[in-house]
Amino acid sequence: MPALETIFGNAVDASSPEQAAKTVSKVLGVKSTWISADTGFSNFYNAYRNSSLPWVKQHRAKIERLVRDARTLNIDVQARALVEIIERMPGVPKPNPEDPSIHAEQLLTPLLFALDPRLRFPVINGRKPIKDLLRMRGVSKASLAIRFDTMVELIGTNGWKDAAELDSSLNEDADIAVLATSGQAATLVKVSQPLTPKPTDGKDLKVKDEADQTAISAERTDTKRRLHNKMTNRLLELFGTNYLCKEGCTQDALYDAMVVAYGEDEDGYPDDLLIEVKSCSEEAHVRMAIGQLYAYGHRLRPKGEFTSAVLLPDEPGEQVKSLLKSRGFGCLWYIDNKLSAIKTNTPWLKDWVASQNT
Repeated sequence: MPALETIFGNAVDASSPEQAAKTVSKVLGVKSTWISADTGFSNFYNAYRNSSLPWVKQHRAKIERLVRDARTLNIDVQARALVEIIERMPGVPKPNPEDPSIHAEQLLTPLLFALDPRLRFPVINGRKPIKDLLRMRGVSKASLAIRFDTMVELIGTNGWKDAAELDSSLNEDADIAVLATSGQAATLVKVSQPLTPKPTDGKDLKVKDEADQTAISAERTDTKRRLHNKMTNRLLELFGTNYLCKEGCTQDALYDAMVVAYGEDEDGYPDDLLIEVKSCSEEAHVRMAIGQLYAYGHRLRPKGEFTSAVLLPDEPGEQVKSLLKSRGFGCLWYIDNKLSAIKTNTPWLKDWVASQNT
Protein backbone atom coordinates (compact mmCIF):
# COMPACT_ATOMS: atom_id res chain seq x y z
CA MET A 1 0.00 0.00 0.00
CA PRO A 2 2.74 2.54 0.79
CA ALA A 3 4.40 1.61 -2.49
CA LEU A 4 1.20 2.29 -4.44
CA GLU A 5 0.80 5.64 -2.72
CA THR A 6 4.39 6.55 -3.57
CA ILE A 7 3.94 5.62 -7.22
CA PHE A 8 0.47 7.07 -7.87
CA GLY A 9 0.20 9.79 -5.23
CA ASN A 10 -3.22 11.33 -4.63
CA ALA A 11 -4.72 9.31 -7.48
CA VAL A 12 -4.87 6.28 -5.18
CA ASP A 13 -7.31 5.73 -2.33
CA ALA A 14 -5.23 3.60 0.04
CA SER A 15 -7.92 3.24 2.70
CA SER A 16 -8.24 -0.45 1.84
CA PRO A 17 -6.82 -2.96 -0.66
CA GLU A 18 -10.15 -2.98 -2.48
CA GLN A 19 -10.23 0.79 -2.88
CA ALA A 20 -6.59 0.88 -3.91
CA ALA A 21 -7.23 -1.73 -6.60
CA LYS A 22 -10.26 0.20 -7.83
CA THR A 23 -8.48 3.55 -8.11
CA VAL A 24 -5.21 2.19 -9.51
CA SER A 25 -7.11 0.24 -12.17
CA LYS A 26 -8.77 3.48 -13.29
CA VAL A 27 -5.41 5.22 -13.63
CA LEU A 28 -3.92 2.33 -15.61
CA GLY A 29 -7.05 1.50 -17.57
CA VAL A 30 -7.00 -2.17 -16.58
CA LYS A 31 -9.29 -4.53 -14.70
CA SER A 32 -9.32 -4.04 -10.93
CA THR A 33 -8.78 -7.80 -10.49
CA TRP A 34 -5.36 -7.37 -12.07
CA ILE A 35 -4.43 -5.10 -9.19
CA SER A 36 -6.09 -7.06 -6.40
CA ALA A 37 -4.56 -10.38 -7.48
CA ASP A 38 -1.50 -11.82 -5.75
CA THR A 39 1.38 -9.40 -6.15
CA GLY A 40 4.27 -11.82 -5.81
CA PHE A 41 7.26 -10.76 -3.74
CA SER A 42 6.52 -8.03 -1.22
CA ASN A 43 8.86 -9.00 1.62
CA PHE A 44 12.51 -8.01 1.96
CA TYR A 45 15.01 -8.43 4.79
CA ASN A 46 14.13 -5.92 7.50
CA ALA A 47 17.68 -4.73 8.08
CA TYR A 48 18.01 -3.61 4.45
CA ARG A 49 14.58 -2.13 3.74
CA ASN A 50 15.39 1.50 4.50
CA SER A 51 18.76 1.48 2.74
CA SER A 52 17.44 -0.34 -0.35
CA LEU A 53 15.51 2.71 -1.59
CA PRO A 54 18.53 5.02 -1.97
CA TRP A 55 20.44 2.08 -3.47
CA VAL A 56 17.74 1.65 -6.12
CA LYS A 57 17.79 5.39 -6.87
CA GLN A 58 21.56 5.30 -7.22
CA HIS A 59 21.40 2.44 -9.74
CA ARG A 60 18.09 3.37 -11.33
CA ALA A 61 19.29 3.44 -14.94
CA LYS A 62 20.76 -0.06 -14.74
CA ILE A 63 17.72 -1.44 -12.91
CA GLU A 64 15.38 0.09 -15.49
CA ARG A 65 17.32 -1.70 -18.23
CA LEU A 66 17.04 -4.99 -16.31
CA VAL A 67 13.29 -4.50 -15.93
CA ARG A 68 12.77 -3.66 -19.62
CA ASP A 69 14.82 -6.62 -20.81
CA ALA A 70 13.27 -9.05 -18.34
CA ARG A 71 9.78 -8.34 -19.68
CA THR A 72 10.83 -9.45 -23.19
CA LEU A 73 12.98 -12.50 -22.45
CA ASN A 74 12.83 -15.25 -25.07
CA ILE A 75 15.75 -17.56 -24.28
CA ASP A 76 17.90 -18.43 -21.26
CA VAL A 77 21.00 -16.86 -22.83
CA GLN A 78 19.30 -13.45 -22.64
CA ALA A 79 18.38 -14.05 -19.00
CA ARG A 80 21.95 -15.08 -18.19
CA ALA A 81 23.20 -11.78 -19.62
CA LEU A 82 21.01 -9.98 -17.08
CA VAL A 83 22.45 -12.15 -14.32
CA GLU A 84 25.96 -11.09 -15.31
CA ILE A 85 24.91 -7.44 -14.99
CA ILE A 86 23.49 -8.07 -11.52
CA GLU A 87 26.65 -9.85 -10.44
CA ARG A 88 28.76 -6.77 -11.21
CA MET A 89 26.52 -4.47 -9.17
CA PRO A 90 27.57 -3.46 -5.64
CA GLY A 91 25.69 -4.86 -2.65
CA VAL A 92 22.78 -3.21 -0.86
CA PRO A 93 24.19 -1.75 2.37
CA LYS A 94 22.62 -1.60 5.80
CA PRO A 95 21.88 1.88 7.20
CA ASN A 96 25.14 1.57 9.14
CA PRO A 97 27.84 1.48 6.43
CA GLU A 98 30.12 -0.55 8.70
CA ASP A 99 27.69 -3.48 8.62
CA PRO A 100 27.94 -6.05 5.80
CA SER A 101 26.00 -5.42 2.62
CA ILE A 102 23.63 -7.88 0.98
CA HIS A 103 24.26 -9.06 -2.58
CA ALA A 104 22.25 -7.30 -5.29
CA GLU A 105 20.84 -10.66 -6.39
CA GLN A 106 18.86 -10.86 -3.14
CA LEU A 107 16.79 -7.87 -4.18
CA LEU A 108 16.77 -8.14 -7.97
CA THR A 109 16.36 -11.83 -8.87
CA PRO A 110 12.87 -12.01 -7.28
CA LEU A 111 11.93 -8.93 -9.33
CA LEU A 112 13.14 -10.40 -12.62
CA PHE A 113 11.51 -13.72 -11.73
CA ALA A 114 8.19 -11.90 -11.49
CA LEU A 115 8.72 -10.10 -14.82
CA ASP A 116 9.97 -12.98 -16.98
CA PRO A 117 7.02 -13.92 -19.26
CA ARG A 118 8.49 -17.44 -19.66
CA LEU A 119 8.61 -18.04 -15.88
CA ARG A 120 12.15 -19.40 -16.20
CA PHE A 121 14.16 -16.79 -14.30
CA PRO A 122 14.93 -18.39 -10.91
CA VAL A 123 14.89 -16.67 -7.55
CA ILE A 124 18.42 -16.73 -6.10
CA ASN A 125 18.27 -15.16 -2.67
CA GLY A 126 19.31 -16.04 0.86
CA ARG A 127 16.40 -18.28 1.82
CA LYS A 128 17.64 -21.43 3.52
CA PRO A 129 16.17 -23.98 1.06
CA ILE A 130 17.81 -22.19 -1.87
CA LYS A 131 21.13 -21.99 -0.03
CA ASP A 132 20.81 -25.69 0.83
CA LEU A 133 20.09 -26.60 -2.78
CA LEU A 134 23.10 -24.70 -4.11
CA ARG A 135 25.32 -26.09 -1.35
CA MET A 136 24.28 -29.65 -2.14
CA ARG A 137 24.91 -29.07 -5.83
CA GLY A 138 28.41 -27.89 -4.97
CA VAL A 139 27.97 -24.35 -6.35
CA SER A 140 27.18 -22.28 -3.24
CA LYS A 141 30.47 -20.37 -3.61
CA ALA A 142 30.33 -20.18 -7.42
CA SER A 143 29.53 -17.10 -9.48
CA LEU A 144 25.95 -15.93 -9.74
CA ALA A 145 25.89 -16.98 -13.40
CA ILE A 146 26.83 -20.57 -12.52
CA ARG A 147 24.24 -20.67 -9.73
CA PHE A 148 21.72 -19.35 -12.26
CA ASP A 149 22.65 -22.15 -14.69
CA THR A 150 22.32 -24.75 -11.93
CA MET A 151 18.80 -23.68 -11.01
CA VAL A 152 17.63 -23.30 -14.62
CA GLU A 153 18.84 -26.85 -15.30
CA LEU A 154 16.45 -28.09 -12.59
CA ILE A 155 13.44 -26.75 -14.46
CA GLY A 156 11.84 -29.70 -16.21
CA THR A 157 13.05 -32.18 -13.58
CA ASN A 158 11.20 -33.54 -10.54
CA GLY A 159 7.93 -32.18 -11.91
CA TRP A 160 9.10 -28.55 -11.87
CA LYS A 161 7.75 -27.11 -15.11
CA ASP A 162 8.91 -23.54 -14.43
CA ALA A 163 10.79 -21.35 -11.97
CA ALA A 164 7.59 -20.65 -10.05
CA GLU A 165 7.07 -24.32 -9.18
CA LEU A 166 10.75 -24.67 -8.30
CA ASP A 167 10.62 -21.69 -5.94
CA SER A 168 7.34 -22.84 -4.43
CA SER A 169 8.92 -26.19 -3.58
CA LEU A 170 11.95 -24.48 -2.06
CA ASN A 171 9.92 -22.96 0.74
CA GLU A 172 10.78 -22.92 4.45
CA ASP A 173 7.15 -23.67 5.31
CA ALA A 174 6.85 -26.57 2.86
CA ASP A 175 8.49 -28.95 5.36
CA ILE A 176 10.75 -30.43 2.73
CA ALA A 177 14.47 -30.77 2.21
CA VAL A 178 16.46 -30.82 -0.99
CA LEU A 179 18.51 -34.00 -1.17
CA ALA A 180 21.08 -34.00 -3.93
CA THR A 181 24.71 -34.57 -4.77
CA SER A 182 26.81 -32.75 -7.30
CA GLY A 183 25.93 -33.88 -10.81
CA GLN A 184 22.64 -35.49 -9.82
CA ALA A 185 19.10 -34.20 -10.09
CA ALA A 186 17.80 -32.79 -6.84
CA THR A 187 14.91 -34.52 -5.12
CA LEU A 188 12.53 -33.16 -2.52
CA VAL A 189 11.83 -35.17 0.61
CA LYS A 190 9.34 -34.28 3.32
CA VAL A 191 11.42 -34.23 6.48
CA SER A 192 9.35 -32.33 9.02
CA GLN A 193 5.90 -31.37 10.17
CA PRO A 194 4.58 -28.80 12.64
CA LEU A 195 5.53 -29.65 16.20
CA THR A 196 2.36 -30.71 18.02
CA PRO A 197 1.66 -31.77 21.63
CA LYS A 198 2.31 -35.43 22.43
CA PRO A 199 0.39 -37.69 24.83
CA THR A 200 1.73 -37.60 28.38
CA ASP A 201 -0.88 -39.61 30.26
CA GLY A 202 -0.51 -43.19 31.47
CA LYS A 203 -0.30 -45.07 34.72
CA ASP A 204 2.93 -46.51 36.10
CA LEU A 205 2.81 -50.25 36.68
CA LYS A 206 3.42 -51.62 40.16
CA VAL A 207 5.53 -54.67 40.95
CA LYS A 208 3.37 -57.73 41.53
CA ASP A 209 5.65 -60.70 40.97
CA GLU A 210 8.72 -61.71 39.03
CA ALA A 211 6.68 -62.33 35.90
CA ASP A 212 6.07 -58.61 35.70
CA GLN A 213 9.75 -57.70 35.25
CA THR A 214 9.48 -57.51 31.47
CA ALA A 215 6.48 -55.22 31.77
CA ILE A 216 8.26 -53.07 34.34
CA SER A 217 11.24 -52.70 32.04
CA ALA A 218 8.94 -51.56 29.25
CA GLU A 219 7.14 -49.21 31.63
CA ARG A 220 10.40 -47.52 32.57
CA THR A 221 10.84 -46.74 28.89
CA ASP A 222 7.25 -45.47 28.74
CA THR A 223 7.89 -43.24 31.74
CA LYS A 224 10.87 -41.68 30.02
CA ARG A 225 8.80 -41.26 26.89
CA ARG A 226 6.11 -39.40 28.82
CA LEU A 227 8.73 -37.10 30.33
CA HIS A 228 10.24 -36.63 26.89
CA ASN A 229 6.83 -35.68 25.52
CA LYS A 230 6.18 -33.29 28.41
CA MET A 231 9.51 -31.59 27.75
CA THR A 232 8.79 -31.26 24.04
CA ASN A 233 5.24 -30.03 24.68
CA ARG A 234 6.56 -27.43 27.09
CA LEU A 235 9.14 -26.32 24.54
CA LEU A 236 6.29 -25.69 22.10
CA GLU A 237 4.36 -23.74 24.75
CA LEU A 238 7.36 -21.58 25.59
CA PHE A 239 8.40 -20.74 22.04
CA GLY A 240 5.59 -21.78 19.68
CA THR A 241 3.92 -18.37 19.80
CA ASN A 242 6.96 -16.47 18.59
CA TYR A 243 8.61 -19.10 16.40
CA LEU A 244 7.65 -21.78 13.92
CA CYS A 245 8.58 -25.11 15.53
CA LYS A 246 8.86 -28.36 13.57
CA GLU A 247 9.71 -31.99 14.21
CA GLY A 248 11.31 -34.59 11.96
CA CYS A 249 9.06 -37.10 10.22
CA THR A 250 11.46 -39.14 8.09
CA GLN A 251 13.44 -42.11 9.40
CA ASP A 252 16.66 -40.44 8.26
CA ALA A 253 16.05 -37.34 10.39
CA LEU A 254 13.68 -37.94 13.30
CA TYR A 255 14.80 -34.87 15.19
CA ASP A 256 12.76 -33.75 18.19
CA ALA A 257 12.41 -30.08 17.34
CA MET A 258 13.60 -27.43 14.93
CA VAL A 259 13.04 -23.77 15.75
CA VAL A 260 12.84 -21.99 12.40
CA ALA A 261 14.72 -18.68 12.16
CA TYR A 262 15.57 -18.61 15.86
CA GLY A 263 18.38 -16.15 15.04
CA GLU A 264 20.78 -15.10 12.28
CA ASP A 265 23.87 -16.81 10.89
CA GLU A 266 27.21 -15.07 10.41
CA ASP A 267 26.02 -13.63 7.07
CA GLY A 268 22.91 -12.12 8.61
CA TYR A 269 20.51 -14.70 7.17
CA PRO A 270 17.86 -16.50 9.25
CA ASP A 271 19.26 -19.58 10.99
CA ASP A 272 17.41 -22.60 12.36
CA LEU A 273 18.04 -24.35 15.67
CA LEU A 274 18.00 -28.16 15.75
CA ILE A 275 17.14 -29.52 19.22
CA GLU A 276 17.43 -33.05 20.59
CA VAL A 277 15.41 -33.64 23.78
CA LYS A 278 16.66 -36.14 26.37
CA SER A 279 14.76 -37.25 29.47
CA CYS A 280 17.98 -37.76 31.44
CA SER A 281 20.93 -35.39 32.00
CA GLU A 282 23.54 -38.14 32.44
CA GLU A 283 26.48 -38.02 30.07
CA ALA A 284 25.58 -41.27 28.31
CA HIS A 285 22.26 -39.77 27.17
CA VAL A 286 23.95 -36.54 26.10
CA ARG A 287 26.51 -38.46 24.05
CA MET A 288 23.64 -40.16 22.26
CA ALA A 289 22.02 -36.78 21.60
CA ILE A 290 25.26 -35.45 20.11
CA GLY A 291 25.47 -38.41 17.75
CA GLN A 292 21.86 -37.94 16.68
CA LEU A 293 22.34 -34.23 16.03
CA TYR A 294 25.45 -34.91 13.92
CA ALA A 295 23.56 -37.51 11.88
CA TYR A 296 20.39 -35.46 11.43
CA GLY A 297 22.36 -32.34 10.56
CA HIS A 298 24.39 -34.22 7.96
CA ARG A 299 21.30 -35.65 6.31
CA LEU A 300 19.57 -32.29 6.20
CA ARG A 301 22.64 -30.32 5.14
CA PRO A 302 25.33 -32.70 3.85
CA LYS A 303 27.77 -29.89 3.00
CA GLY A 304 26.86 -27.42 5.69
CA GLU A 305 26.57 -27.05 9.43
CA PHE A 306 23.48 -26.98 11.60
CA THR A 307 23.11 -24.88 14.73
CA SER A 308 22.21 -27.50 17.34
CA ALA A 309 21.44 -27.87 21.04
CA VAL A 310 20.48 -30.51 23.59
CA LEU A 311 17.51 -29.95 25.92
CA LEU A 312 17.66 -31.72 29.29
CA PRO A 313 15.17 -32.12 32.18
CA ASP A 314 17.51 -30.47 34.71
CA GLU A 315 20.86 -28.75 34.89
CA PRO A 316 23.66 -31.12 33.89
CA GLY A 317 27.07 -31.39 35.51
CA GLU A 318 30.08 -29.38 34.45
CA GLN A 319 31.51 -32.31 32.49
CA VAL A 320 28.40 -32.48 30.30
CA LYS A 321 28.39 -28.71 29.83
CA SER A 322 32.05 -28.80 28.84
CA LEU A 323 31.44 -31.64 26.40
CA LEU A 324 28.64 -29.79 24.62
CA LYS A 325 30.61 -26.55 24.51
CA SER A 326 33.69 -28.28 23.09
CA ARG A 327 31.67 -29.72 20.21
CA GLY A 328 29.88 -26.44 19.48
CA PHE A 329 26.47 -27.58 20.73
CA GLY A 330 24.15 -25.47 22.86
CA CYS A 331 23.09 -26.65 26.32
CA LEU A 332 19.50 -26.13 27.48
CA TRP A 333 17.72 -27.37 30.59
CA TYR A 334 14.51 -26.90 32.57
CA ILE A 335 14.86 -25.00 35.82
CA ASP A 336 12.58 -27.31 37.86
CA ASN A 337 10.53 -30.50 37.65
CA LYS A 338 7.46 -28.46 36.75
CA LEU A 339 9.26 -27.46 33.52
CA SER A 340 8.53 -23.84 34.36
CA ALA A 341 11.19 -22.34 32.10
CA ILE A 342 14.32 -23.12 30.13
CA LYS A 343 17.80 -21.92 31.04
CA THR A 344 21.12 -22.01 29.19
CA ASN A 345 24.80 -21.33 29.75
CA THR A 346 25.45 -21.03 26.01
CA PRO A 347 26.12 -17.38 25.08
CA TRP A 348 24.66 -17.54 21.57
CA LEU A 349 21.40 -19.01 22.88
CA LYS A 350 20.74 -16.48 25.64
CA ASP A 351 18.79 -13.99 23.51
CA TRP A 352 16.56 -16.75 22.19
CA VAL A 353 16.02 -18.26 25.65
CA ALA A 354 15.09 -14.80 26.95
CA SER A 355 12.23 -14.68 24.40
CA GLN A 356 10.34 -17.64 25.92
CA ASN A 357 6.78 -17.24 27.16
CA THR A 358 6.93 -17.97 30.89
